Amino acid sequence: MSALFYGYKQALANSDKNRKALLEKDKECKTIQEQIKELQSQKERTDIALSYINQELQYVFYSNRKVKLEPGDGCYKLKINGKSVKPKKISVGERNVLGLCYFFAKLFGGKTTSNKYATEYLIVIDDPVSSFDYGNRIGVMSLLRYQFGNIIRGNTGSRILVLSHDLHSIFDLVKIRNEVIAGKNSDRSFMELRNNKLEVKYVRNEYKKLLDSVYAYAANSETTDPDETLEISIGNIMRRLLEAFSSFCYDDSFEKMLRKDDILLKIPENKRIYYGNFMYRLTLNTESHMEESIYSLDSLISCITRDEKVQTAKSILLFLSYINDSHLSAYLSEEQLLEIEKWKSEEDSWVLTSI
Repeated sequence: MSALFYGYKQALANSDKNRKALLEKDKECKTIQEQIKELQSQKERTDIALSYINQELQYVFYSNRKVKLEPGDGCYKLKINGKSVKPKKISVGERNVLGLCYFFAKLFGGKTTSNKYATEYLIVIDDPVSSFDYGNRIGVMSLLRYQFGNIIRGNTGSRILVLSHDLHSIFDLVKIRNEVIAGKNSDRSFMELRNNKLEVKYVRNEYKKLLDSVYAYAANSETTDPDETLEISIGNIMRRLLEAFSSFCYDDSFEKMLRKDDILLKIPENKRIYYGNFMYRLTLNTESHMEESIYSLDSLISCITRDEKVQTAKSILLFLSYINDSHLSAYLSEEQLLEIEKWKSEEDSWVLTSI
């Protein structure tokens, strides 16, 4: 009996010894696997790319935790504010920024820090700042300013083409170009694709651009081939125009400005009922129409006709003409002002003196 007990104790002791040895070997195995992964990462230079991307992400988001990549098993792992997430779970804006940073890391892959800008590049970037990225606009533009400056200084033969549908972004990019290219600080030109044709345009007062767009829409009411981009965005353009005018001239919202008695007094008496009650907001707030369509399970097709949008554009310009004609004169050409005057003769078919 004592021999069996002694054998049992020996077996337990051997088991504990082997278990400890197994744990030690397991730790050694994990250490070796980490070393192998690190060596593979260095071989593929993913460690350098990872550090590079994270530096750019930190630059855009002003934080080293908001969006960060960490090494994985042959891949990158994404963390948002210290928590692991899947790329599809982050916002569209964050994905756009991540893609832009990865693009630059990929562009300079396999090059040393000292010569990565020496290569002659032809770089094409499509919409670096979309409507989803407005919260990161300054960070993204700062990153582009940094990279474009280094690319042009590194090789004067490099060329950069940036495409965008956002006029504000175009103006920002023109400023960046003029800052990074010596001697070009007075070049305010850019190319605009309109009706399948490239036209040279110039950076100008954004408010004037809004005013010109509203006039162009109203003046081309009879066209059979309307500008599709303007057709979609005209409601937002008119709203931005009125917001800028009302906030600057009256320090008030455009909704209140359009209904103020002292402002309406500047309009001819027989037309005040029309302008005092015209529902501009229905056309200007297209986003709310989209939301209402969703809640009512209606089609997402716009419920505002082109004639109604043209009527709104004409009414806005005539309203501004009545309450501040010198303001319009400062921004519009004589030909445009004469055309607006002609619209006043059409008003008799719009307005009503009483019901």
